[in-house]
Parts: sequence; structure tokens; C-alpha cells
Amino acid sequence: MATGLGNLCPHNHDHEGTGMSLRYIVKRRGTATGSCVVCRRLANKKNRGNQRKAREAKSKAQGRSDGKYQGTPCKRGHSGLRYVLDGSCVACECQRRRETAQSPQRKEYERARKRKQNLNRALEPFDEEFHPERAALFELESSRRKILKLVREKR
Repeated sequence: MATGLGNLCPHNHDHEGTGMSLRYIVKRRGTATGSCVVCRRLANKKNRGNQRKAREAKSKAQGRSDGKYQGTPCKRGHSGLRYVLDGSCVACECQRRRETAQSPQRKEYERARKRKQNLNRALEPFDEEFHPERAALFELESSRRKILKLVREKR
């Protein structure tokens, strides 16, 4: 949504010392006469908290302590078991995680992350007395880098 400076809101949310509030622009007028951005964010945050409390109460009433509750079936027709945290469908979330984990992009990301993690682990400071294998690996990696540098320079 587009925003702009408008009159100061009743809660005096002053935008960066301008004496005006940051407001949403109403399309039909083209001016910043809509609601205050800060007021709307605070109201949304409060509503999310209230919705979560209601879900927690529903979960407790059903005798569940696993962070789930039996709600209405989702639009894909799953059973209606939902997470208390955000109200999302348990079956849909499991399916989404499964698909994400199997995607080629995710697998490549995980491979690259593990390579970087292993390299960082090998190069971080260590005590040679307690980790002789890491000292050898560090020497090997240093030698490999020197050789690669020489090869690049000769090209």
C-alpha cells in the first residue's frame, strides 16, 4: 500500500519529527487521509496475539499439549488438525516441508552450506596438541591454496 504524510493521528505517532503521521493513501482521494501506519501495525499485532490465545484455549479444551488443535478442515480438504502458533494446517505444512526438502535448489543449497561449514571448521583456530588431525588438514589446505595460486599466476 502506498503511504504518505498526513495529519497527526489521535495517538500522536509523529513520523521522524515532522509533526505529521505516516498514513496510508486512500485511492479515491489520492491523498494521505487513510489510517495511521503505526496504529494499524499495533492493532494487527494485538489481533494476532488474541487469535493465538484463542487457539491455545481451544487446544487446552481439547486436552492437547502438543501445540496443535482440531479446527476446521483446510481448503485442500485435510482433517483440520492445525498448529496453535499460526493456525496453519499440519498436513499442508508437512507436505510443503517435504516438497521443499526434495527440491534441487534446496539440495544444492544444503551441499554448499555443508562444504562451507566444513571448510570453516577446518580453518578456525585450534590447539595442535589436542587436534593433530586438524593441524594436518590446515597444512594440507594451505598447501593446496598455494598450488592453486601458482597455477592461476602461470596462466
